[in-house]
Amino acid sequence: MNKILKIILSFAIVALCFLLLWNTARKHLHKTQLSQLRVGIVQATRQTDSRQEIQLVRLNKALAHQLAQQTQEKLVIKQGSLNQLQKAFTKHQLDVLLVNTSTQLNAVQTGQKTITYLYLPNVLLTRSGQTLGNLTRLHRKLVLGLPHSMQLPTSLTTVPLTRKYYSTVQQTVAALEAKQIKAALLSTTDYAALTENTPRFLTELEVKHTLPPVTAQKYTARVQPQAARKIGSVLKKLRAQGKLGQLSLRYFNQDYTKE
Repeated sequence: MNKILKIILSFAIVALCFLLLWNTARKHLHKTQLSQLRVGIVQATRQTDSRQEIQLVRLNKALAHQLAQQTQEKLVIKQGSLNQLQKAFTKHQLDVLLVNTSTQLNAVQTGQKTITYLYLPNVLLTRSGQTLGNLTRLHRKLVLGLPHSMQLPTSLTTVPLTRKYYSTVQQTVAALEAKQIKAALLSTTDYAALTENTPRFLTELEVKHTLPPVTAQKYTARVQPQAARKIGSVLKKLRAQGKLGQLSLRYFNQDYTKE
């Protein structure tokens, strides 16, 4: 009888130890999952020749590392197309989505926060000698070409125009030269790279200053409700410390963190 009791007691002790270990492991796993910061970054397209698109990916990765460092969380970066990342964000598989604010996203749910961290300027180009001033008083719709990596600035959303998208910056400029479009929209970064590589565009193309003016591309951190306050305060801190400006200087040679 004593032998049986000893066996039962030993079994109970082993079972209790197993339960304690399992509970500890489960809590540790749960804690590990909670301590991850999952950031979505839109990857550059394979055929891109856009310097801005490539540099933006690099800046966003550096920013994600700074966010995780400040929040003391393990960083998990998920790269993909905008459509893939938007679906992941909607399913709460991402805490933060770094995206162009002009992009058509799903309606912001209650508690979600969008924080602008970068304003990248654009230029509107025509062939040399063309007139283009007040865009709201054109007799015909403006046929505007732009690379797929670009979004239409908010200042141009009320202008009557037809948009034509091209795979690359070079294809957009070629369409302008071939008179297939009236004007081309490029980022300032891509225009600088274009004229640096092909100096003749400095005289063959003109940068137009129009009404309304062409506003910058705004990039925002779209944040889930449970992380909104934390990420908001970290971005505010990084801006106040000048670290956001340093990232912009490193990747774009200018501080584009202010509107």
